[in-house]
Amino acid sequence: MEPTIRNGSAGLATRWWIDAQRNPERGDIVLIRRPGNQGFYLKRVLGLPGETLAFKDGVLFINGQMESEPWVRTRSDWTLPPVRLGPDEFFVAGDNRAVAIYEQTAGVVHRSRLGGRLIF
Repeated sequence: MEPTIRNGSAGLATRWWIDAQRNPERGDIVLIRRPGNQGFYLKRVLGLPGETLAFKDGVLFINGQMESEPWVRTRSDWTLPPVRLGPDEFFVAGDNRAVAIYEQTAGVVHRSRLGGRLIF
């Protein structure tokens, strides 16, 4: 999540929106459970359930419309064909877009793997 959150930084997370069956919003930083419940990692929510998401030359498109990402400082040539998200799916990625997309832990995450929202 660099440069937004530096390695070794401390923050505060909340489960309130999960416990209250609320949904994260685009731009939220969420904790995602690793497979086997072996800890968490942080990513930013980019795509919401039912949306179609794509990257073209580093630019995010939601339902065919270019999306502003003020948290991204450096872009690379991320390219991803359109991905349609299911009713309980979110698309997440880190803010360090200088790193190639295939080197990132980015992609579709099921609601059940969301562990909380970072509130700093």
